Amino acid sequence: LNEAFILGPILGVGGFLFPRFFTPTEDRDRKPWRQRANFHLVIGLLLLGTLVSQAAGSETLAPLARAGIVLAILFANLPMLRRGTSTGSLSTMLRLALLLVVIGIAASLAPPAARIAAKHTLFIGGYGMLILAVASRVTWGHSGNIALAEGRRRSLQVIIWVLLFAFTTRVVAGFIPTIRVSHHIYAALLWSIAVGIWTWAVLKYIRVADPED
Repeated sequence: LNEAFILGPILGVGGFLFPRFFTPTEDRDRKPWRQRANFHLVIGLLLLGTLVSQAAGSETLAPLARAGIVLAILFANLPMLRRGTSTGSLSTMLRLALLLVVIGIAASLAPPAARIAAKHTLFIGGYGMLILAVASRVTWGHSGNIALAEGRRRSLQVIIWVLLFAFTTRVVAGFIPTIRVSHHIYAALLWSIAVGIWTWAVLKYIRVADPED
């Protein structure tokens, strides 16, 4: 449930929202609405099937199938992911977050004792980074500061590195019991630092009204 609750909206809304992280292209999906809706219905049912299958005991095939389905739907809906169009740090952040989502789904293959720790590749590196990336784009866009979403942003680059260290520290803790508690603390502190930087760099713009309003 923790994995699927966020994965569904990512794949459903992502096809509409994520292209705005990249330079405009003419690769918009021109297929009829019903055809696209049926395709995504099938994808949703397949993903649900992998979750049910894994809950029933398929600890190897189901996660691999789910990771493959997610990777396929991302490339099908977001051709800009593989074509290199970019607007800078924010699109890099999105690309990396989506990559970690796929890797994090496959982390279910980790040994049972370390599986929860390994899944933080998904929760911190994937979902956490993705939430901050989307929140940045939406905040800047609705405050009339969309130009901040383009080019290199030092604050986002620092956040990316801090989150990479955070999820790596949390994952390592699950494989080395002697450092588990200290690394839990380090990971929590790193996550707090990342959110603190994001608050300073981005959240302040929620007080800025969109000039178009």
